[in-house]
Parts: sequence; structure tokens; C-alpha cells
Amino acid sequence: MLLSFVKKFVLLILLCLIGGYFLIIYLTGVLAEDQLTKADTLIEGSTNQVLKDAKLSYASESSGLYQRTGTLLLNSPKLKAEVSLPVVVKLGFLKAEVQLELADLLQKMSKNGVYLPAELEPKSIEGGLTLNLYGTTLEGMLEVNARAKYKKGRHEDFKLHLTSKAERSLKPEFVLELLNLYNPAMLSVSKLNWTGNVEGLSEISSLGKGRLSAEGLTLKLKRSSLQFNKLESTYKTYDYDRHDNFKVDVTAKGQGSLGYLSQFNFTGTLLQFSLDKLLYTGNYLKEGSKDDLAVMLQDFKQLKIKSFDFTMPKRVVQRLTVVMNQPLSFSSHGNLTFAYPDYEGSLCGIMHLTTSSLNNSPLETLFKKNSQGSYSTDLEIDHGKYSLSGIKLRGDLLSDAAIYTLFKGLGVERQLIRKADELGHEINKLQQNLSLPKLFK
Repeated sequence: MLLSFVKKFVLLILLCLIGGYFLIIYLTGVLAEDQLTKADTLIEGSTNQVLKDAKLSYASESSGLYQRTGTLLLNSPKLKAEVSLPVVVKLGFLKAEVQLELADLLQKMSKNGVYLPAELEPKSIEGGLTLNLYGTTLEGMLEVNARAKYKKGRHEDFKLHLTSKAERSLKPEFVLELLNLYNPAMLSVSKLNWTGNVEGLSEISSLGKGRLSAEGLTLKLKRSSLQFNKLESTYKTYDYDRHDNFKVDVTAKGQGSLGYLSQFNFTGTLLQFSLDKLLYTGNYLKEGSKDDLAVMLQDFKQLKIKSFDFTMPKRVVQRLTVVMNQPLSFSSHGNLTFAYPDYEGSLCGIMHLTTSSLNNSPLETLFKKNSQGSYSTDLEIDHGKYSLSGIKLRGDLLSDAAIYTLFKGLGVERQLIRKADELGHEINKLQQNLSLPKLFK
């Protein structure tokens, strides 16, 4: 009798547990769907150009115990169309996984020049967002794949792969990979990898830190360009003030055709940037203006250089010293100020330069020999005009006239000046013979 009672009691407990298990799964689904119906509250007051003044609603399509489906409908004035975001909710015990398909959103964004530059025509775009709820813990994963062709020019297809993950810390991490980005007005890059994090989800409070590497990178300046075969960099943002202005500590090393340099290693601080202007650039653009960089770089006016080690290539060293026939390395530190967009013309500051040997070249008179046997001097810059030890340098540093002016200022013998002129003439002739059009005839 007692044994039968115990069995029935245990069976009742099991039934209650099983019933409670399924009830909790059902209630989890109800709560998840209830949150989807309130999705519009998540974008209220957003200043994002796609979500500003937009409406977001949810339509349920099927409701099973372990899975529910529906569609989020986004009406955005910016996109001028209704966007469908198919939703699948997978349910478990005190957990829910919400999957959103983003292809329709990404396609409409690209057509309106929001997601991809106007010079690109999308070929394929896929994207998805997965949110996992474990009790009171929320985690998310975003993935986007895109491929597009250039409307003009013979360039390889542009490719993009983005993954982003947000966990309990509310510091989303992301990995961005770009291939074949070509913008003749600003930059081009064969391959770029960017890993970083931000702080905050619905409202970003910090751009965190990250790492960037690039191959085949060309940066367009107002009067010249820099071509990096390779570039590697790390950054860390900090010291956010009450106006959300912040500083960035940077390390970088690169090699390529970098003006008068062939490679460098840099450590310093960039001052300053506005978080709000970086995130919501469109809010600061004047009517009719499309110059996003003017807004983003408006407050970036100073560079504190902790260390800047660089190497001048052999051709530059030969031209400047006449007697030296190998690359020349320098170490330096200093402080520079400038203003967008004419960084070169507005550049001011001082750089303290040190090198180990000048091999009795004419430049030796511009440097002070230290007790350790090294040579040091100061490079002064005043609105793009350079001078070493009080001797002004021409902007076209390697031209015949510039070399003549420099050597004349140093009091170098005419014979040596003629030698420099002859060497310059031969180098110029060699450069003409090696020009790209002639190489590919």
C-alpha cells in the first residue's frame, strides 16, 4: 500500500516537472514574441540615418512549442521602402534563440548608398543576426557577406565579410575583412583586416581598442599619395570627456613608397576625435554637402610622437648625401599640429632627429655629433615649410634646384654640387625609362 502511494507520488512529481518544463518553454516563447511586438520602442529617438523616424512592427506567422516564426517590418524614410526581416524563434528551457535575416535590409541600404558606396553595384548580399537569451543573459552574433562590382573601371569585385559578437559584458567585438576597395578620391586597398570592439549596444559609449592590417594600401593626400605594401597598426581610445571627445594611442609599422621613406615604426597619440561626429556624421553635414571626412576629421589637429623610427631608401640617400650608397635610418620624436583637409600646407611643429652615421656627407654639418657617436638635429616645420638647423628646405626635396639650394646653404664646393646635379640627372633619366607606360608597351 505504502509502495503504491510512493510510486504515485513520484509519478505525480515527474508529471509536474514535465508539465512545468513545457509550460516554461511555452511561456518563454510567449515572452519572446511579446518583446518582438514591442520592437518599435527599441528604435524610438534613434539618430541613425536608417532608423531615424522609422517604424518597426512584428507580424506573427506560426506558433509552435519549440519554434515560432514571423516577420519584422521596417518602414524607413531614408530607404523609401518597407523592409522585411524574417524572424525565427527557437525555444528551449529558459532560453530562446532569435534569428533575423538581413538580406532585404542590406540590399535596400546599398541601393540608397547607405551600406555600399554609390560607385558599387551589388552582386550578392547575405546577412543574419542571431540573439540568444539564457535566463536573464543576452548574447548576439551578426554576420554579413557582400560582393559587388564597380560600375566604372576594370577592378576586381569588392568583397566584404563582417562578423560581430556581443556577450554579457556589452562590449561587442567585430572582425571586418575587405578585399579590393577602390576609391580614387580617398584610398584604395587590396586587402584589409580590422578587429576591434566597442562599448554599449543601443548607445555606443566608447570605440574601445583594436588592430588593423592592410596590404596594397594607397592613401590620397591633397598634393601627393602614400603607397603601403604592408601596414600593421593597433589603437586604443581613452580619456572621453563630457562632450564625448577622446584621444587615441596608436602603434603602427609599414613599408612601401611613402614619400621620402621606405619603412617606419610609430608610437604616439592622436588628438582628438568626437564620438558623436564619428557615429552620426550625417547630423553635422551642411545641406548639400557629402564631405563626411570634413566632419569626422574636424577635431583631429594634433599628433604627439613618442617615437618615430624610419628609413630613407637608397635612391633618396644618394641624392641628399652624394657620398652614401645605402639606406639611412633615423629615430625621432616630437609634436605636430595640422588641419583638415590641407594637412601638408597647415603642418607645423618640430621633430628631434637622430641617426648613427652620415659617413662624412655634406649633411653632417646640419647635425650635432653626440658623445655616443650618433648625430642629432631638429627638423622645424612652419605651415608646410621645412628647415634643418636654420637652413630652409624646398618641398621638392630631391629636385636639382632643391639639392643645389641645400648644398649652397651648406657651403659645399661647386665640384660636389656638379656631381650631385649629374647624379640627379641620371636618376631622373632612369625613372623616366622605368615609367609604367613604357614597361607595359
